[in-house]
Amino acid sequence: MALTIKSALQGKINYPLPDESLEAALIEASLDGDQVYSKSHTKDVELCAAGLILVVCTSGNVSEGGYSLSLSDKNALLKVRSMFLNKWNETDIDPGKPKISAVKGKW
Repeated sequence: MALTIKSALQGKINYPLPDESLEAALIEASLDGDQVYSKSHTKDVELCAAGLILVVCTSGNVSEGGYSLSLSDKNALLKVRSMFLNKWNETDIDPGKPKISAVKGKW
């Protein structure tokens, strides 16, 4: 049996999510979850996973199918998210991250 894009997305996150969350993320990323996953889909799937990871980590306490998500688990997921974004040269728009802005002419 071939790996589908939806299964690859779930595997990249490695955290159980409701089917509706996966389906919504796939639609928003213009991905067909039933299509056979191939190397050409890697970028789109990993960027889709990055978006889903942020949703999971910014939710309250998460419990699904006997699993629960602790703060240390969230930090690990956020590192995976950053890895995906850095790999594809995407900007991390995490609102919790400190930002440095130009201070030109302050001295």
